[in-house]
Amino acid sequence: MLTVLGIDVSPDLLERWVDWLAPDEQPFFVTKKQATTWKLDPRRPRANAAGP
Repeated sequence: MLTVLGIDVSPDLLERWVDWLAPDEQPFFVTKKQATTWKLDPRRPRANAAGP
């Protein structure tokens, strides 16, 4: 058993959290090539680029 953020979790559960929170392929990041293919302006800043 491991403690993560004050919560006791099994190694199996921790591995599932890692897979969910940090997948090998990041679904929310768009490469310049993808942006161009999808006819998005790759120079356009993110919605929150200036901060909250």
